[in-house]
Amino acid sequence: MSATARFSLLKQIAERCTKNSGFESILKQIRVVSSGNGTCTCEMTVTEEHQNRGGTLHGGCTATLVDAVSTWVLMATDENIAGVSVNMDISKQLPGKIPVQISSTRTNSEQEV
Repeated sequence: MSATARFSLLKQIAERCTKNSGFESILKQIRVVSSGNGTCTCEMTVTEEHQNRGGTLHGGCTATLVDAVSTWVLMATDENIAGVSVNMDISKQLPGKIPVQISSTRTNSEQEV
């Protein structure tokens, strides 16, 4: 699959997943800004709907971002498979106050068969 086709597919997957009434609709503001075979960079402006009581990005939203984007990346590889998150290790630095724009790059370089 060409890089252009992969980028287009990844954007379509993200749009389909976030523009419905399901759980991932919390990510409706996410933008896919670049991709490769097994990589993806997304941006999202964190707003009030994403915040916890402390006024920063909710940890559950962080986990949803990791889970969703990593699955989208797998779906846009040549193997075209979806994964299931089994273990997530999320480290945080200082929180940003709302609104804040976040950017994340996900690479799926290891794959078990």
